[in-house]
Amino acid sequence: MTYNIHVGVGIDKKLDLQRIADVINRERPDLVGLQEVDRGVKRTEGKDEIAELAAMTRMEYAFAPNLDYQGGKYGVAILSRLPIKNTVHRMFENKREAERRGMLRIEVEVDRRPISFVTTHLDYQFEDGRLFGTEQLLKSLADVQEPLIVVADLNDVPSGSAYKRMRETFDDAWTASRAKDDGFSYPADKPVKRIDHIFYGKGVRAKKAWAVETLASDHLPVVAELEIQAQDSGAIDWPRYQDMAVELMQQYLRINTSNPPGNEIEAAKFFKKIFDQYGIENEIFEYKPGRANIIARLKGNGSKRPIILLNHTDVETAEPASWDADPFAAVIRNDSIYGRGALDMKGEGLFHLMTMILLKREGPPLSRDVIFLGAADEEVDDEGSLWMIANKADLFKNAEYLLTEGGDNLLEAGEVKVVGVENAQRLY
Repeated sequence: MTYNIHVGVGIDKKLDLQRIADVINRERPDLVGLQEVDRGVKRTEGKDEIAELAAMTRMEYAFAPNLDYQGGKYGVAILSRLPIKNTVHRMFENKREAERRGMLRIEVEVDRRPISFVTTHLDYQFEDGRLFGTEQLLKSLADVQEPLIVVADLNDVPSGSAYKRMRETFDDAWTASRAKDDGFSYPADKPVKRIDHIFYGKGVRAKKAWAVETLASDHLPVVAELEIQAQDSGAIDWPRYQDMAVELMQQYLRINTSNPPGNEIEAAKFFKKIFDQYGIENEIFEYKPGRANIIARLKGNGSKRPIILLNHTDVETAEPASWDADPFAAVIRNDSIYGRGALDMKGEGLFHLMTMILLKREGPPLSRDVIFLGAADEEVDDEGSLWMIANKADLFKNAEYLLTEGGDNLLEAGEVKVVGVENAQRLY
């Protein structure tokens, strides 16, 4: 659980720690990261809030003071049903923020396996300050080897730079578990922002996530059920990528790029958001209003020529009356995702995207550049690819291989120049 408790003051402006404890006790989390916690502060009657909450919930606790305030301390805290083995507190440097920030990490054991659990709270005023704090947080966690869970009031929505930076390293339990609603957690009485997050790294898998409706604070607590996976020797966590692929595939299919008219700019923006999130170099080329290509690149050592992962982002039109499901709802039935373009060829485009993410995150050495190219208008005039060849060929013309749909051969003057090999195009 992550919970900004607003120093125990609810929407009704009343200080009531028992209400906070009641919320925690109803959910029965094993680990709780708390933000905005007072110890001995005048505004909260000098209460030792974390000690009182620990007694009310019968959990162990750790506290990290980040600020001296009104005769006491203000900071973040953790409650744990598991014995706390070790505690680490790091203060962050500020740019121009009024309040000092920091992070608290504890170590616990699950089935004799060490687990690190972290809570932090970033600045609400300045985006560059949040990003600066995030960089310091990630640096402080860089050497942690055991499974790692980070809960935070980032004061940052998923489109923000701090959130995107976190996602370069961690998965988000909300999106990975395919939680049903939007995850808004602030303000508690009329939530309109998703700023409270649960992140996790290798060795952890999200099963479900939810926000708890309560007015005990000005934030809603966010809870996730996480599975600590069997210890391995650094093998790739394929179930983690599988969950991610399903979520991203649904998002992609819900973008209507029926051609005509295409509107592939929305697909390009979808890819760009993800590439930016993982720090993958990319660029959109909108060659006419609403029609756009996107290219992204992972750099190798240059010993071999590049490989292109080519896909088209438009789809054929669909008549909803001919479907037994909304063609742009991406519903899951019997372990299959239904949607226009799932086979031709958003499925392959998603495969290309996951390849880029996996290569970026797992970091294998690359002997060649890997180029992702999402082109518009394949279904009608093929303008997208032709525009790239005419205007941006320098970005990919030296490639040695190209992977895409189809298996056509290219002949010039009766001589075979390209042999197209098709393994499979449509899978049923």
